[in-house]
Amino acid sequence: MRMNSDCIKGVKNKWHQEMRMNSDCIKGLVDGFLHGVTHGKTQHRISDNYA
Repeated sequence: MRMNSDCIKGVKNKWHQEMRMNSDCIKGLVDGFLHGVTHGKTQHRISDNYA
């Protein structure tokens, strides 16, 4: 039983780590998007035309 509860604990910890990583990733995407909107509207338009 102890092995089983350790296994469950490990899964929970991994899930928490991945959720935290995920939220950091989403935060980074949002920050990058807002940065692009506020600082680089014209640059983005030009690079889109040449892409």
